[in-house]
Amino acid sequence: MHEQTLVADLAVVLGVAAVTSVVARRLHQPSILGYLVAGLFVGPYLPIPLAANLERVTSLAEFGVVLVMFAVGLEFRIAKLLRVLPTSGLTGLLQVSFMMWAGVSLGQVLGWTSVESIFLGACIAISSTMVVSKVLEERPVQPETRELIFGVLVFQDVSAIILIAILTAIAAGGGLGAMELASTVGKLAGFLVAMMVGGLLLVPRVVRMVARLKSLEILVVFSVGLCFAMAETAAVIGYSVALGAFIAGSLVAQSGKGEKVEHLIQPLRDVFAAIFFVSIGMTVDPMQALKHLPVSLGVFALVVTGQLLIVSVAGVISGNGLRRSIIAGLALGQIGEFAFILAGIGIGARVVRASLSPVLVTVAVLTAFTTPLFLRGADKLVSFVDKAMPHRLERLLSLYEDWLVRLRSEGEAAADAP
Repeated sequence: MHEQTLVADLAVVLGVAAVTSVVARRLHQPSILGYLVAGLFVGPYLPIPLAANLERVTSLAEFGVVLVMFAVGLEFRIAKLLRVLPTSGLTGLLQVSFMMWAGVSLGQVLGWTSVESIFLGACIAISSTMVVSKVLEERPVQPETRELIFGVLVFQDVSAIILIAILTAIAAGGGLGAMELASTVGKLAGFLVAMMVGGLLLVPRVVRMVARLKSLEILVVFSVGLCFAMAETAAVIGYSVALGAFIAGSLVAQSGKGEKVEHLIQPLRDVFAAIFFVSIGMTVDPMQALKHLPVSLGVFALVVTGQLLIVSVAGVISGNGLRRSIIAGLALGQIGEFAFILAGIGIGARVVRASLSPVLVTVAVLTAFTTPLFLRGADKLVSFVDKAMPHRLERLLSLYEDWLVRLRSEGEAAADAP
């Protein structure tokens, strides 16, 4: 009997993923949903003659993690972070903090360990940039609302990088005490400073030198090679490959060639990101997912309601207005790629129960469906809240927003003054 090869695995995985993603888009759903469903079809749990080797696909999926995080780094610029902080920084801080607390609290209610509860909180605190981007492509929002949404996503990305490093240390036995966490954060800060300072002295210059050769082939090979080299460096030191890949992307971005490199690697990133999500779907036993459905529904309800409430309140406090804040809360009501990366760290280290994976897949599928549906009803929800809100409170919020806008304008004018 002919043994299935890696080429055969790729043919099955990408072929089925292509079909399911097309169906998902025809149904106006994100392609991620199609990839997860493809994983169920080619996984070992359904009696369908399309099986792929889970171990090989999982190994290939790590390339997807590295390339996705490299792309996130390419979009990360200090100037961009400073630009969104005034309007989105406080919203993002309150959102991540609240969802972390809510996830930890839910884990404790479910009887999970402290470490498992922390991982659950981290997984539900970060929304999906991929899902949000696809949804907003089909249903555009006002520029100010879009800026708020993506500003919070930028803050979440930064938070996710920190969480990946901290949870990697916890999974390796770093502990949860105050001294252990302080030590972990201190080591992380030292590692980031060393990598960034050392990298900034060399990487941007080398990238610009390579770009002057005017060979796109050499530029993409150099950039991807740097990405995997720094990912492996981080792994050897004790951090995740995702952290190293992110640092590599942010260093390349400082060269001014980030957009060009991002455009060049996008097809490669998309292929391996698809394999990553298919691999997640392959690990899910439908019977186990059904068994843990009550937990999944509880997490789903927490994600949707929690994101809506905290982003709406935090957005208003940040001076973004009630309408923009509610729409942003509806748009951010899902989990995505970082949830699976974070869960993979805990499950791989055997400090988190394997049932977290089917729970997250179920929640990801449900929220991928509900996000576009909720956004379609955003105007009705905003109108309902407007009518239910006392006139005096509405007037007070309007004055508060105007005051913050004037305060920011005066601050920007003072900063620009000679």
